[in-house]
Amino acid sequence: MKNNTFDIIDSFKAKPLDELISKIEEKKHEGPEVNALIEQYLDAHPINIEEFPKIDGSYSRNVIYEDDVGFQLLITRWSSGAKTPEHSHHDFLFVHVVEGSIKEGIYRKTGEPLEAKPQHHTEGDYIFSYEPDYTTPHHLHTMHARTDSLCFHVYSKN
Repeated sequence: MKNNTFDIIDSFKAKPLDELISKIEEKKHEGPEVNALIEQYLDAHPINIEEFPKIDGSYSRNVIYEDDVGFQLLITRWSSGAKTPEHSHHDFLFVHVVEGSIKEGIYRKTGEPLEAKPQHHTEGDYIFSYEPDYTTPHHLHTMHARTDSLCFHVYSKN
């Protein structure tokens, strides 16, 4: 474990990811399409929040796949009240809320709120950003678990 990051969860080693990864790569510029792919995958291969380590007052990052060019799939398990600091992502960001409720704060590069009200995401909702020519942070945000939650993340640097 590195900070709150855990190695690939054993139960995912038995779940086929190759087809999901190739389909996401094809559709990563289309948020609704990626969400549909994730939902289809989770319907065929259900996950349970109890499979993932819980860190009281924080969250665990559970890597289920990563390659050497920056493509990564991970599951986060959130304790109610857990928060991230402001952070950004590279070219492609996708977060699907599997269970629970997440509040997202979106910020300008200066740190000022981008929206008057934060976004609230519940089961089945998603966060999506795609900028193929990433040079500066384009999606600077925070995440705050309003309840114990489970999220499926996809990131890519290209």
